[in-house]
Amino acid sequence: MLGMMKPLKTFEDLEAMLRHWMSFADPHVYDAGGMVLLFAACLDNMRLRMLEAELEEIDSYLTDEQKAFLLKLATIVQRAQSLD
Repeated sequence: MLGMMKPLKTFEDLEAMLRHWMSFADPHVYDAGGMVLLFAACLDNMRLRMLEAELEEIDSYLTDEQKAFLLKLATIVQRAQSLD
């Protein structure tokens, strides 16, 4: 399936690919672990490169639905850390 992907030439191409991505192996089966690893790569990128002022403005880039999901993820991570 990798060969069928169109080349990414713009920010919009990358954004659309990530929004609609399912997996490299099978376009009909969602690879949750793969998406989490892509998300982790994005987190690493932001942690290493974003300025504090940019972090303070992050909510302006997210929808209410995205903010709620991010809080849900944070709750799951906190709960898992408390079990360690």
